[in-house]
Amino acid sequence: MRLIEVLTALVVMTTAVVAAASLVVVSSASVRSARVQTWAALLAQDKLGDLCARSWTPDVSPPDSLQHDVAGWVEWLDASGRQVTGGPSVHNAVYVRRWKVQSLAADPDNARIVQVLVTTVVAGALRPGPLAARPGDAVVSTIRTRLSR
Repeated sequence: MRLIEVLTALVVMTTAVVAAASLVVVSSASVRSARVQTWAALLAQDKLGDLCARSWTPDVSPPDSLQHDVAGWVEWLDASGRQVTGGPSVHNAVYVRRWKVQSLAADPDNARIVQVLVTTVVAGALRPGPLAARPGDAVVSTIRTRLSR
């Protein structure tokens, strides 16, 4: 083999290795993002189940309880989904879970709309204005009715 052939082969191999390395980085980021989104969805569904399992209550949340940390309508969770105290400033708080309960306009005495939002603490601290899900967020909703007698 001549030197030019060796150099050409070396350039081709180097390009292939660099491309493969960038694919590994991109796929690792995608896996991390999918893990965060899946865990957020599980945490949101878990809270929705807890809220729907409670006995009927006329309580409704403040209208901005999904956009802001409102006492009694927010929890901070670690990476395993366990509740932590002290709010988002706690170093091991990874997720913020907020929920909102409001009366259904068509039947305010017997039906409630229940929504749960789970987002990362950093994103949660920066969430202004109306609810708009971002990558990594999970929002689940249901309508709960009072049992007829």
